[in-house]
Amino acid sequence: MWTAVPITLEELQKQLNEPVRLTHEPKYWLYRNRFVSEETIDSKPDEFVDALIEIMSPERGKPWPTDSSWASNKIKELNRLLNDRGVPLQGTWSDLNEMIWSARRGAMPIRHSALATHRPEELVLLVKDAVLSEENDLKKLRREVEAFENFEKIRATPREPIPEHVRMFVWQRDRGRCVKCGCQERLEFDHVIALAQGGSNTERSIQLLCESCNRQKGTNL
Repeated sequence: MWTAVPITLEELQKQLNEPVRLTHEPKYWLYRNRFVSEETIDSKPDEFVDALIEIMSPERGKPWPTDSSWASNKIKELNRLLNDRGVPLQGTWSDLNEMIWSARRGAMPIRHSALATHRPEELVLLVKDAVLSEENDLKKLRREVEAFENFEKIRATPREPIPEHVRMFVWQRDRGRCVKCGCQERLEFDHVIALAQGGSNTERSIQLLCESCNRQKGTNL
């Protein structure tokens, strides 16, 4: 499910270098174009909290309400007040009912403006760790996909045999030794540039490598 989250131009520019807690939806952090959500954190727009305080102010000093419809009436009152101010009432009826009773006990929701400036160092580090770990995982996955795609290209590339005169020339030029370690055993004719990547069967494109160095070259690609 996609959520529309307002982002200012300043936040969009700043998040490229450090985690930013969004002003309009501060439970969301933005860092390097990735969102990190604090699921246990909740806050309300400042206008919402102001309206809630306004409807709860007359309750101060009054006995604890016993009417079962008291909370419902307060929710309706809050909705009317917010509509007059052009602010939508958000939340399920159950959540709003719980919030009204909490407000009656004096526990008001956190304001967006208060939460947006709350940036403990450990939270900033956790956001960085989450985003950078995801980036590293994606880099690893990208390398694996590229390796698989290259392997498929190699399988699909027709492998013409190296001409005999080229093999003789390369053997004499490299003196029958591995050009990497000088070994004279288990030698192989290696393409400096793989055929799948545009290499050819010419003398300049072939070299002698021992089996070990050739496998090591393939590992480092």
